[in-house]
Formats: sequence, C-alpha cells, structure tokens
Amino acid sequence: MKLMPRVKREMWRILVTTHRARARLLLLALSALLAAGARAQQQQGGGFSYGEVMTSQSSYDPIHRGSAVARRVGIMLYNSLIAFDRDGEPIPHLIDMTAERLRSYAPLNGVEYEFAIRDDVRWHDGPATVPGPNGRPVANPWRAGRPVSPYDVLFTYLAMKNNATAKSSVEFIARVRVLDDTHVRIVLRQPILRAFGRMAFPLIPHYPFVPNPLEIRADNPACVVPPTHAYVGHPVGTGPFRVGVQNLMNLNELGLEANDRYPILPSPRTRAYVDSVRLLLKPNEATLANDFGYGSINMVVALPRRYAEPVRKASPVPINEDRYPSTSYYYLAFNHRHPFLGGPVNREVRQAINIGMNRAQLRTTVEGGEGDGELSHGPFPYDSPYIDTGIEPYLYDVAVARKLLADAGFRPGSNRVLEKDGRRFTLTLVQKGSPVHSTIGEAFVADMRTLGIEVRVETAGSQDAWDQRVWYEHDFDIALGRWSFGLGGGLYPLFHSTQSRPGSKNYGSYENRLIDQMLEFAREQTDPVKHRNLMLMLDGALHEEAPYVFLWTPIRTAMWHSRIRGVDLHPSGFFNYVTDWWVDMTAGQAAR
Repeated sequence: MKLMPRVKREMWRILVTTHRARARLLLLALSALLAAGARAQQQQGGGFSYGEVMTSQSSYDPIHRGSAVARRVGIMLYNSLIAFDRDGEPIPHLIDMTAERLRSYAPLNGVEYEFAIRDDVRWHDGPATVPGPNGRPVANPWRAGRPVSPYDVLFTYLAMKNNATAKSSVEFIARVRVLDDTHVRIVLRQPILRAFGRMAFPLIPHYPFVPNPLEIRADNPACVVPPTHAYVGHPVGTGPFRVGVQNLMNLNELGLEANDRYPILPSPRTRAYVDSVRLLLKPNEATLANDFGYGSINMVVALPRRYAEPVRKASPVPINEDRYPSTSYYYLAFNHRHPFLGGPVNREVRQAINIGMNRAQLRTTVEGGEGDGELSHGPFPYDSPYIDTGIEPYLYDVAVARKLLADAGFRPGSNRVLEKDGRRFTLTLVQKGSPVHSTIGEAFVADMRTLGIEVRVETAGSQDAWDQRVWYEHDFDIALGRWSFGLGGGLYPLFHSTQSRPGSKNYGSYENRLIDQMLEFAREQTDPVKHRNLMLMLDGALHEEAPYVFLWTPIRTAMWHSRIRGVDLHPSGFFNYVTDWWVDMTAGQAAR
C-alpha cells in the first residue's frame, strides 16, 4: 500500500527532527563531559599541609595505632569492606556490589554475609628496602603492591583477633572463611544492629606477614602484626593516599602522596584531586595556632576557641573554619581493684570523688571557655543519640562529697588525710605527658586534697609506657585518658567484666552483674527502638555507678586557608571526604 505524499513528508520531518534532537542531546552531553574534564583538570594538582598536636605514638597501622591523630591518617591510607556516605548510608568500598544492593542486603540466618572482593583494587607499593636480620637494609620482598583478595580479609581478622587491644573490634565475628579467590564469608556470633558499621574496620595485606595464603589459618601463630615489623613503620593500604618518602630522623612529619590507581571513586576519576598531604606534629596548641597563623601550615584539625579567635583576627590570608563536637570525651578511670574504689560498697565513694571535682572550672581552664566543651554525665560523648538529656552531670559540692565519704566510714587522720580501717586514702594517678593531661592532673590533686584524699601523680614517659602500665599491667589507681568513638563503637569493651584482661579496654576491672546483662541485651538487640531504650538505661545506670569521673566532650574549631576548596569535614574521621578537596592554584600562593 502506497502512502500519500503528505504522509510521507510528515514522516520524514519527524525522522529528521528526532535525529536533530538526539544530536543536540549528544552534543550537550559531550560538552558537559568536556567541561567536567576541564574542571577536574583545573582542580588537579597541588597539596596542603595540616597540623596536629604531637603524641608520642608514631605508628599508623590499624593494629597498633591508638591515637586520634593516627586514626585520621588511617582514613587516607586504608579502606574497609564497607564505608558510609554523607547521609550515613552504607556504600561498598572493597566489595564488588552496588550501593542499592548493599542497602537491601539480607544476611543468611541474620549472621552470614557473603561478599565478592573487587578485582580492580591494589595495595600501595611498599618501601624499596626494609631492615634485614642484621639491621642493614635489604630489598623489600613485599615492595610491589598486589591485588586485594579475600585472604586479606581473613588475615586482618586473625591479626586483630590475636592482638590484645584490637581484638574487641572483631569479637562480634564468629569466623571468616575464604570461599575462593574472589569470595569471602563472614559469620557473626549473633544478629546485631548496624552490622555494616562494625565491619568498617580497615583491611591490611597478608603478604608482608604470611606470603602463602594457604597458611593463613587460626592455628598459625604467624598471623599477627609484630610491632617491630617494617610494615608498622611504613604502612601499606589501599586508600586514596599512600605513605611517601619519609624523613626517618624526623618522626614529627608524615608525607602522603596521592594514590594514582584508586578506582573506588566514581568513574572516570581514579585519584584524589590533590597530589600530596603533609602532616606536621606540633608540641602544643599554642605552637600549632602560631604556625597556622603565619602560614607555615595550611590547616589545623582541632583548635580550642581561645587560640582560634586570635588566629582569625591576625591571619594574613583568608581562612575558613568549622566548629564541631568531637566524638570523644576526657575521663578519669578508677581501678576497681583498689579497696576504696571497687564494687557496690564503694559506689558512694566514687560519687563523692565525682561531686568533689570542679569539672566546670577545669573545663574552662583547659578549653578557655564553656563553649569549647560539654560536661559529661555518663559514658557517651556529647551529641550521642544515647544520652539521657534528663540527667545532669554531678554538681560540684564539697560539703556533699565530704558527707558521702564520712557516711562511708572515712575519718580524718594525720595531715588531714582520710583513713578507714587503719589505711590512708591515697591514690596514684597515671597520666601522659601532654599539657592538657598535666593541667587536669594538677586540678584533680588539688580538688582531692580538699576532700582529704592524697593523690600522687606519675607521668608515663611515652605512649607505649602508658599503654604497658595501664592497659596491660593495670598498675594505677586513677588513669587519665580520652575515649574516641567511631563507627560500630560501643560500651561493651569498656565496661563488661569479661573485657578486663590485660590489653583490653576495661583496664579498670569494672564489674557489675546488672551492667553486664544490660550490655549483653543491648548487643543482642536488633530492633533500633529497643536498642536505643537499652542504651538510655545504660547511660543512667553508669552515671549512678560512676565507674569513671566523666569529664567533658571537647568542642573544636577546624581552620584552613581558603585556597583549599571543597572541604567537607567528618566529626570523627575528619578526612572521610578528602578525595573531593582541591587546591585553588590561582588564589595567591599555592598551598604547601
């Protein structure tokens, strides 16, 4: 059947119009792609330095790190199986799965998770040489980076399980099994809430420690990361940055270089925008603020307000800033093996010490004002969803504290030091050597002297010395510290009676049967509402139990030169989104 001429013309017009529309759309898409590429090219390059207050710990690997400084560096060096986006939704990092499928993933029987490991992610290259048996450098057998494999998941699990401090992070896992060269199965001990958050621990490669993957077994004592291994001094990860050439004589500096093969970013990007990041450790916050103000560093992670305000006024270059509550708090931990501190019989004594410490004044002294710290009443940092807002921190009242101590049977003895059953009330406070710890320690000594409690202060010479004495030997009466909470962090390792073995986090040997049961119920609870209710109950119960003197959550100010663009901070990791930061090379002098 022949079409009429007018119909033919109309069909031809429609066909031509459709092709033109498609061509325009294709041209627009191509223009957008070229523009995006041009923007990416413009953003590419440069680097920046950032400063933190120095700690005595210099290891950055996931097994031995113990400071917030090291954890922030780890965000840039390492990846985990699963991470989280800005909305708190899980996203795949080292597993081969779409974000949509991950969010709807249902484990078998609520405990079995089976993942395929990405085949396009490689470990960073290691150093060219490592110390040999006689201490002289030899060629590094794990120099070349290899593809990530399921055996790395198994080794990481075993290495953490075999480390006294790190094992609490993987105790929720019953076993890990490699199914084949690409698949791994993780079986939990029981169904838990927010399992993906608990699985967000960084992975480490197996081959520097156990080169043969078939030897990665639970009964192999080589499945550990020794603190003296060359890897600890030059950690290798899969993250967007890798350790660069280090000045081994200067432990106060760490140089990171962009990982050019980082396919975890959305296509077509394969690396971070900036070429390098340099960490500079400073002895105190005053020096840190001074160096930032004069431009020798481009960013500071955390400054108290009393230092931030002068810098803001005096800085010769434009700066940006952001105030945020840290996911941490300072505390004084009681050793519950002390005859005057442990058990239900001494609950009022622990409360008296809390009430007799002027924490509000101390916070002002340390932080420079009320706005730089939120007083804590219990075991959660400020802004936690598990804080019972109806509970107030213990109010400073010397008269009430003295009455509680008198009711507990204490009477003044020689030099006005309290005594009970013929024993003087004396305590040994073990602290680190930082200025903040010294200030807190001095205030604690003075406040306790007012109550009639004699406190001797002993300062550990290094982080390792503090860890050995407090975490492993439990040789203290009071320990001054600071807990930081990350993804999947909880109270179970801090306060459950089974977690008091050497190297574990309940180094105060706190023990309470009711608290144990509540912690167990909370860990087993998979209903979010019921879980939160249990945590609120724990908040109140631990406030009354007073296993610590809970001090305050610091509020900090991050500051950076305005030529560092695209900065979006994460309160705990800080550098979670560093791959999107870039240096505006046209805005004055490029960042150092």
